[in-house]
Amino acid sequence: LMLRLLNLLCVLVSFFTVGSLVVPTRMLKSVNSAQNIRPSTLFMSFGLHNQNFKFLPMIRGSREEHFPRIIHIAGVYPNLTPDELLAPISAPAAAPGSWTYEFADPEGPQLGTVAIPGSEIITNCIDPVVVITKNTDLGVSVVEEVEMLAVIDRGDREWAEDDFFIFRTPDNELVIQWSDSNDFEEEGFEILGKVVLCTVPFTDKMIKKATGFMEEDDEN
Repeated sequence: LMLRLLNLLCVLVSFFTVGSLVVPTRMLKSVNSAQNIRPSTLFMSFGLHNQNFKFLPMIRGSREEHFPRIIHIAGVYPNLTPDELLAPISAPAAAPGSWTYEFADPEGPQLGTVAIPGSEIITNCIDPVVVITKNTDLGVSVVEEVEMLAVIDRGDREWAEDDFFIFRTPDNELVIQWSDSNDFEEEGFEILGKVVLCTVPFTDKMIKKATGFMEEDDEN
């Protein structure tokens, strides 16, 4: 009889002990739910990159990699004035393997921004802007008239015989051309920047018809 009483007492103690633990836990979950607080759990773990064999998806730049550089658009050539060309303020280039940010300036003179593919030439530009033009205005021959981009480095005004420049004319207009002599100043012309890059878009009309020769077709 005494053994049965002891067993019954153990059962009652276990019941009330478990009950005292379960009830507060349910009350805590109810309070957390009411306050939009997510209850913690022993089965969830948190960590950072390279912890517990977890890795963020990422890319890493290198010293030889040039990220695209955003350059302000100065206007449309030939309907572009010298003041419009000189108005935009260019952002400094990022170091190789890194990048910069461009935030819109609602009071700025630029018409917009365009991302130019990264290269050593673009990175080394001192004070670049982009001029929108047509291939016919630059003498570039393609299968159809297309819109082109010309990157002008306004910080490079040193004349060179084989380079193209954007000149201020005696009539205070602009012209993109080369000059085989540095006597242009005597004629009233002034270099406002060097043409460092021009881009030609790809169109469907530029696709060559298949010839059957792999060497030629691969060029398409």
